[in-house]
Amino acid sequence: MAAIVLFIGILITVIGVHEEPLHPSKDFSDRTREEVEHRFAHWFATNWIAPWRAHNFSAVFLTRASIMMGLAMFMTFFEYYFARVQNIENFVQVTAIFAPLLGSLIINIGAHFASLISVRVLY
Repeated sequence: MAAIVLFIGILITVIGVHEEPLHPSKDFSDRTREEVEHRFAHWFATNWIAPWRAHNFSAVFLTRASIMMGLAMFMTFFEYYFARVQNIENFVQVTAIFAPLLGSLIINIGAHFASLISVRVLY
């Protein structure tokens, strides 16, 4: 069934998407080194530096990065614990079962206490 859905999606993409060939406004070989460096510097500043100046982007990026790093360390700790301390042979499966449950419990407890703290600060 999944193969049929995948095949239908491929057909829709092949039939429905028409690519336009690239028509550069200027030949790349005619550009000077300074012009290429200037265009790259402008592109880099616009796409990589400017978003960091927005508070919302910085907050979301750092929050997501912190969560991903925390999950990676959390899962590594549980895999080590189940493999070395509990001597479980199939520690990856056990980690896949218990780590999300315990992680969600810890996150919910932390969110509960964070909401209590913020209420106390407001009053």
